[in-house]
Amino acid sequence: MNQPIRIELPTQFGMQSVNAYLFLGDEPTLIDCGENSEEVWQALQTALAIHNLTVGDLQRLIITHAHVDHIGMAGRIIENSSAELWISEYGYDWAVDPGR
Repeated sequence: MNQPIRIELPTQFGMQSVNAYLFLGDEPTLIDCGENSEEVWQALQTALAIHNLTVGDLQRLIITHAHVDHIGMAGRIIENSSAELWISEYGYDWAVDPGR
């Protein structure tokens, strides 16, 4: 199995960053995805580009828990890729449609 690649994403919650983890391979997988903001979106795209990937290349998005700094960007990633979303059934609606 590939080693995870730590991606530091900006956050507004008093911490300097929050971590997401990328697994490369035949099915690029992202674990957690940061807050829903343009700053995070840009940081994620930059981090993926270092590994010759785009958001559209992601095949799987795994959310560990439903804190906004881990789940916030899930809907946008799903809209811009064919990634499967893996999350507890309790957090699914919030991940794909947080306004609902």
